[in-house]
Amino acid sequence: MTTPVLHHYQLTVKDIALSRPFYREFLGLAEIPRPAFPFPGAWFQLPHGQELHIVTVPDPLWRPPKDMEIYETHIALRVPSFREALERLHAHGYHEDFPKDHPGYAAFLKSYQDLMAKLAPFQTEDGMWREVIDHPVAYEEFSATAMIATSMLRGIRNGWIDARTYQPRVDKAWRAIKARVIANGLLMDVCESTNKQNTLDDYLHRAAIFDFDPRSGGMALYFATEMAGLK
Repeated sequence: MTTPVLHHYQLTVKDIALSRPFYREFLGLAEIPRPAFPFPGAWFQLPHGQELHIVTVPDPLWRPPKDMEIYETHIALRVPSFREALERLHAHGYHEDFPKDHPGYAAFLKSYQDLMAKLAPFQTEDGMWREVIDHPVAYEEFSATAMIATSMLRGIRNGWIDARTYQPRVDKAWRAIKARVIANGLLMDVCESTNKQNTLDDYLHRAAIFDFDPRSGGMALYFATEMAGLK
């Protein structure tokens, strides 16, 4: 049997009318004819003969109160510059953050502030956060520290959280991250990729990597980009 070739990928969306312009106008995908199925949808042509299908179904698997997890289904796009991609998204009215006039903005902001306040006390003396945040025997973990500190720095720069309270924590985390990056690119204390586990013991026994790791290296670079104020 020859190796199969991917024909199409299907995404479930909440609103076809809102999603169609993103894929057609913003990403520039050509919309192609679609059979008259008994549910709304749109098909788009991808390179090499592959297709992207978006649909709205009456009873999706990830319906309230169940939320869709990021590892359940997603689409990933490679871009030359993350910052330029964000700027282009913003210019077309798309946001990774809620705009201030969004009806859910106040609740979203409070949720972020509450999360930062809960995380802050768990930073260790070395400037790290642990692989299991609130467990004293869990090891101090590289990628969690980079992500949390980046989130705090983004909040400081946007005025969401108090700089006097959080900037010292960001600076402490930055020193800790730098200390765990070896000159040749090796990283220390990186937790192996982890999805949802069944028990606390499962989390506590995730391996700590001392090696090259593009995933956590990317998180460190993202933190470095924020620290440098680059765009």
